Amino acid sequence: MARQTESDVSLSNINRIKKEPPSVLRKPIEEQPCSRTASPNIGQRPKGLCSQHLLGCCVVQFDYVARTGKELSVKKGERLEILHKEIDWWFAQKLCRSSKSDKNQKENEQGFVPVQILAREESLEAEPWYCGEMTRFEAENQLLSPNRNHGSFLVRKSERIQNSYVLSANVERTVIHSLISHNEAGRFYLHSGSEFDSVHELVEFYKNNMLFRGVKLMKPSTKKEPVFRHLSYNTVDEWERPKAEFTLVRCIGSGSYGDVWKAIWNDSVHVAIKMLRADATDPNKFLKEAQIMKNLQHPNLIRLYAVCTRKQPFFIVTELMRHGDLLKYLKRYHLQIPQMIDMAAQAAAGMSHLESNNYIHLDLAARNILVGDNNVCKIADFGLARLIKEDNIAIRFTDKLPIKWTAPEVVMNSDFSVKSDVWSFGIVLYEIITKGKMPYLGMTNRDALFKVANGYRMPCPAGCPEPIYNLMRECWNENPDDRPSFKTLKLQLEDFLTINFSTYTLPFSEVNKTLNETTTKT
Repeated sequence: MARQTESDVSLSNINRIKKEPPSVLRKPIEEQPCSRTASPNIGQRPKGLCSQHLLGCCVVQFDYVARTGKELSVKKGERLEILHKEIDWWFAQKLCRSSKSDKNQKENEQGFVPVQILAREESLEAEPWYCGEMTRFEAENQLLSPNRNHGSFLVRKSERIQNSYVLSANVERTVIHSLISHNEAGRFYLHSGSEFDSVHELVEFYKNNMLFRGVKLMKPSTKKEPVFRHLSYNTVDEWERPKAEFTLVRCIGSGSYGDVWKAIWNDSVHVAIKMLRADATDPNKFLKEAQIMKNLQHPNLIRLYAVCTRKQPFFIVTELMRHGDLLKYLKRYHLQIPQMIDMAAQAAAGMSHLESNNYIHLDLAARNILVGDNNVCKIADFGLARLIKEDNIAIRFTDKLPIKWTAPEVVMNSDFSVKSDVWSFGIVLYEIITKGKMPYLGMTNRDALFKVANGYRMPCPAGCPEPIYNLMRECWNENPDDRPSFKTLKLQLEDFLTINFSTYTLPFSEVNKTLNETTTKT
């Protein structure tokens, strides 16, 4: 039987599930970016806007403290009137409260707010239980964390079915995942006997009525705070920043071009700074890394905030990843197989974004993947990254190559392609599964290169699941064209997690019967 794209598809809706949902589904925020040159003066309503809510009202999802005079400090739950929209920042004013003491609040409290903390009033995004894009494994990690109790729940986007949603709930330390189906009449349901006009109504119903085995939806799972795209509104187009804005705290690492420091920007934001050593021979390469990072934005790629290049030593300023590089993290903490595979899948997601934009990393290794809270992994160190304008381009032998991580065709023939990174990813998988062991242990670079060129491949590590080792071997195919894409690797790793470690118990017998017959995924 062909594999379904969803694990929780009810039989009555199995033939309709790929249809577009009706307009009754609460819509996400529609950004209407305006030119930054058209920004209003702080404290004044933009010309041409009347007192009506032409751009809508929003609800604040997270507390935010203004970092510049042009920004607005807000608290979770406050209501804002949107007066002007830019791509990442919206100019807003607080709506008056009922208290007489707040009569002048609307006129006085205006400023820019990052769009990532806003949700349109009465939209799905404004609901405390809606988490947007989230994998099944992320949902389970969140719902099974120590501070999540029986009955905690969330709603997320389906990973595979476009414009569809999934209800995930903690049921006695087991997570159930149920597709929120919709019928041709535009009504939503988990059970064919209970249909609703909106996802909101469905959730409210199961807060007061039994969902499964005496379970009601109780406390929504806490939303994950966003990583802001910029240091502040003022720095959106001003990537070059004065060094005086940064306070160095301590050195946290060292790379081929210089040291990495933990620092603070304007006494408000913790950042990481890569500092070019004075004896570096080619500062242009350092600046090229910053340009590449500026052009590439993805949740699993390290975020660039600013550069300081007016005077040496040069700075590249990025988000700070609290746990440092993955190699040290693997050696420091006792991770289980599901956690390891999830981190590998995140790395594959970041590399898939590079791949889709025709970039190659060329130095992919566990040491160049950074780890934040909740095992979030992001690709870093773009020091050798290049834009590929053709399928294959030559590389100079003067460039430094990490031999044990580099595909043989790069070292031996001076040719590389996107599939060269796939080879390196196979080595990263080996590092992850072995908790940071050196690949080709006991071999020199020359010995490893000679053996690989003659067909040698590292054996399956102890405790490594066979499907994961098979993925490594696919990454190490001699012919680059026979290696999988990063998109394929990401999906295969996620599928492995779902099939082997996902703890689903479905609420309806008809779906359980279906799942007994076929392997499926939400």
